[in-house]
Amino acid sequence: MIDRATIEQVMEATNIAEVVSDFVALKRRGANFVACCPFHNEKTPSFYVSVTKGIYKCFGCGKSGNAVTFLRDHEQMSYVEAIKYLGKKCGIEVIDKEETPQEREQMQKRESLLIITEYAQKYFSEALLNTNEGKSVGLSYFQEREITEESIRDFGLGYADASRDSFTKTALAKGYKKELLLETGLVKVKQNAETERLSNILQPDSSQENSTQTEQSKNFAPLDSLYDGYRERVIFPIRDISGRVVAFGGRKLRSDNNLAKYINSPESQIYIKNKTLYGLFEAKKEIEKNNCCYLVEGYTDVISMAQKGIKNIVASCGTSLTQGQIQLIKRFTHNIVVLYDGDSAGIHASLRGIDMFLAEEFNVKVVLLPEGEDPDSFAKSHSAEELKTFLESAAEDFIAFKCRLSNNEELQKDPVKKAEFIKDISRSISVIPDAVLRNLFTSQVSQTLNIPLNALGDQIALLRREVLNEQAKEKRAGGYTNRAVKEYREPYNNPQKLSAEEFITNDITLSHLYKYERDIIYYLLKYGKETPGAGEFENENITVSQFIKMHMDSDGLEMENPYFKKIYHEFFTLDEEKSKNAIKYFSLKTGEEQPLSKLVIEVFDEKYNIRSQRVKGSLVDEKYMLYKTVPQLIYTYKAQICEERIGELIKKISNETLQTSEIEEIGTEESHEQEKKIMEQIKELSNVKKELLRLAKKQA
Repeated sequence: MIDRATIEQVMEATNIAEVVSDFVALKRRGANFVACCPFHNEKTPSFYVSVTKGIYKCFGCGKSGNAVTFLRDHEQMSYVEAIKYLGKKCGIEVIDKEETPQEREQMQKRESLLIITEYAQKYFSEALLNTNEGKSVGLSYFQEREITEESIRDFGLGYADASRDSFTKTALAKGYKKELLLETGLVKVKQNAETERLSNILQPDSSQENSTQTEQSKNFAPLDSLYDGYRERVIFPIRDISGRVVAFGGRKLRSDNNLAKYINSPESQIYIKNKTLYGLFEAKKEIEKNNCCYLVEGYTDVISMAQKGIKNIVASCGTSLTQGQIQLIKRFTHNIVVLYDGDSAGIHASLRGIDMFLAEEFNVKVVLLPEGEDPDSFAKSHSAEELKTFLESAAEDFIAFKCRLSNNEELQKDPVKKAEFIKDISRSISVIPDAVLRNLFTSQVSQTLNIPLNALGDQIALLRREVLNEQAKEKRAGGYTNRAVKEYREPYNNPQKLSAEEFITNDITLSHLYKYERDIIYYLLKYGKETPGAGEFENENITVSQFIKMHMDSDGLEMENPYFKKIYHEFFTLDEEKSKNAIKYFSLKTGEEQPLSKLVIEVFDEKYNIRSQRVKGSLVDEKYMLYKTVPQLIYTYKAQICEERIGELIKKISNETLQTSEIEEIGTEESHEQEKKIMEQIKELSNVKKELLRLAKKQA
């Protein structure tokens, strides 16, 4: 049995459109996706997928459900198999085991905490709208901030009165447990002699203070030591992606400098700060619809912008941006616009977040507001149309943004600072996984800042190597293989000495040819028997596998990766039936050939699937683009082989591999002759590479 916490985690992380699109060609239509129903024959699409709701529905045959239901009905998976499939897709380890009494207790506690926070939200909302103090103090504050009644309802805003313990007494009278109220931060304990005595009994050694024991001591606190955690504050409920209230933010209304301006719920079983974004539940439909998300810092920033029509907006609640928050946004869009104040702190904050988004393949833009403005004040002082126009015109990509920061006198006069600034831009580019985008941005920076392309490219390549090193370390420490590999792993020297799994997880050790060979295997196994009948396939009327073999054989090419090489050669020995089901054939290998099975599974896993998010979201199925993509891949692969050979020859001519003893042996005259031959080979290979890249570009 899979524990319920894991199931919830998997379901929250699952993007149903990504799951369904593995089996059905989806087309975007507004905020949803449509397709011809996979459960019955139809010519007009009536099968709809909603990412925001996490469901699918066919208006033809009536089939509907969530991601698990789809896998059960379409792929005949069991419930457990479906959860494991989704877990692997999301990078979450799913263990099938019997639920322990402790796990059942934790789940019951989680449900109880959610019931308490839901009750508290209604209590605070009622206090704001239907009590004299709430109306005169809390509601007046919101009205002064120009927050409308509609927004108050939509965001569930509330008010905690000035009474010392009115919420505490009411909640306890309703039967809510004291220890759970304390855990949410809604109720707190005032230390007195009795609670300190109990604390000392539980914690005799104050030098080894234990947080769990501290919480236990609170549970012994007498009722008269309890008080409301949010007194005389306006309340901003924080919801999770499913709309459940998990925490609260409270802003003070008194001018007492001893009070914190904002207080927030402590982390708990239901509230993990680095995996929560304020306003995401309210914004997710608009984010999906607009395929774009605006990111700000505070609660009122979100509300004020939403009131002016910018509803695809969320806030990090003043905390540093985290990986968990980025993954939440990634479920709905790959386009992010970061809004920050026009001061230096805002600029630096935006720079820190940019690199994290870039590493996750986001298209990142930045908007710097005018001096002295924040998103809240700027939204209030402009009409909806003015705000929309400004955001569209002021948004600039991160390269243009960073390059603009270099146009100050201090930086131009100090070469050391300028060099550090260029390295900072290079570091941002280096984290981008897509090589094409890295090259385009490198060229853009080179032209904008007048830096030699080669020098900049070398620096970015070096930094990229560091990025891959860090990723390799992370994978060795746990990574997507879901186990900690504690022993030190030697750098890659010979692929024959590594298992398939080790070979895959050592990105830093892979040659530049690996990704091309991986993609060739992808097309060979999935579409080997397809006859595109267009482009370079038209005259010959050949299959994809025949086209690939023809080009490999004509130049005498062999795959560098030994596992890919074995798969490639074995494919052409298969009979008609096996070659049509090549993916299944290689995926089911066991015994000594199990590494091949693992490798094929990884190739078709989401991490290595050549169909990126952009391709998945396009209107054209990749099957109908084979006449372009396969030739482009082969030509680019050959061009990369030329590049590798040129690199080897350059090293040779610079005596990195040609030892001094060899030069002395063949004599000076002969060494010049050999150098001349090498230069001719480099020139010839460069011409061939140029022609291959021209042919590849022609396919685009």
